[in-house]
Amino acid sequence: MSLRTFLLVLLALVRPASAEDTTFLVVPVVGTIGADVTASGMESAVQLALDQDVDLLVLEIDALDGTLADGREIARIVTMAATGIETVAIVREAAGPALPIVFAAETWLYPGTVVRTSDDGRGGRRETRLDSNRNVLAAAPPLSLDAAELEAGLEATREAMLASIPAGLDSAVAKARRALADALTDPRSDLATGPDGIATIPAIRADQGGEAIATRAVRTSRQGPAVTGSQLEDLGLGRSMVEGIDGLAKVLGIEKLETLGDPGILLMIDDANERFTGRGRVNSLVDSLMGTLETADSLTTAMPWTLERARLSDPTAPRLRGLFPMRLADGRWSIAPPFLPAWDAACRDSIRRWRGVIDMHEGLQQILQQAREMKTALDRFEIRATEGDRVRAASDVFDSRMARLAGTAQAWESLSKEARDRIALLESWRTSAPTLEADRSIRP
Repeated sequence: MSLRTFLLVLLALVRPASAEDTTFLVVPVVGTIGADVTASGMESAVQLALDQDVDLLVLEIDALDGTLADGREIARIVTMAATGIETVAIVREAAGPALPIVFAAETWLYPGTVVRTSDDGRGGRRETRLDSNRNVLAAAPPLSLDAAELEAGLEATREAMLASIPAGLDSAVAKARRALADALTDPRSDLATGPDGIATIPAIRADQGGEAIATRAVRTSRQGPAVTGSQLEDLGLGRSMVEGIDGLAKVLGIEKLETLGDPGILLMIDDANERFTGRGRVNSLVDSLMGTLETADSLTTAMPWTLERARLSDPTAPRLRGLFPMRLADGRWSIAPPFLPAWDAACRDSIRRWRGVIDMHEGLQQILQQAREMKTALDRFEIRATEGDRVRAASDVFDSRMARLAGTAQAWESLSKEARDRIALLESWRTSAPTLEADRSIRP
């Protein structure tokens, strides 16, 4: 039974029957977008909310990093949910890839006070209390050392925010959000309110006399670009709230709110854990793949000396012949009986060394087959954007090294044949040591 099915069964048993309560489902958007917060987790949570006829889908947002592609996909799911459920974003802090998710919600709220914990530099934890003057929404583009690339990233974020604005949103609010999207992603612009308030919020050029046309300028460009909670409230885009169900009910003007419990949190965490496990498997597979190729390279490095030692171990080699004195009997020279045990030992030693050549060839073939199977398994994984570069780099290295190693394995076929031929001869010598016909022209 899947987690969502289990939760549906559980909720059917424990959900209050009162039709007068306004029910809501909390879905955490906390941590790294694409890792701690996933599209499939959001999809499961939204579907659960639809199945249970929830009135409000509440997104608790506290996310500053991740991938924009995942943010866009999660925002798309939230925007679609807004056609059947009222969506509310409670934003502690949101930046970069989390911005489209915020823009997808119909209503924006922010806690007036947020407590942050951090390392105090002495092995302990320090609490910091942030008020409504903190940056609630910030551009925070990913690291870039190229201006054009940075601008392209900001533009992609702007487009993602605009695409996420719900279709049924009030036109004045939608217009204000579009202006906010422009200001947050253009460091040369600021945000301003005109005489008509929210209906005429424009993004103004900070370097072209913006002050003159604005009743009040919000200097987003000097804040990161970013906008604070109090500024959102002044602009009519967000409202402050006190943490908790009562605070949420009050700011929304709802007499009684009833939570659906923790299934949204469980679904998101379960999916994030599954993705984490998947990432672990991908990383482990990449490491194993590279380790396998290193092992194969070690074999190719060891083979020349292994082959040379096998050839040097030939008991008939000139340097070893003196170890096996011969005697003449019945017109034939043969190894003297006292030295036959040493001859047998020399043959067995040479056989062992030649078998090492065969084992090395077969070992290389097996390792390369394992590497191919690992590569096939890696190709079947759903690769996340954060893992893409590493997997592509591993694939490129695999392809080039595999071609070389496969050629080496093929070239070693002749060495394996040489080894088998020598082993067959040495085995025959063990049972019948080599002899030499006596030269009858030589006088005894």
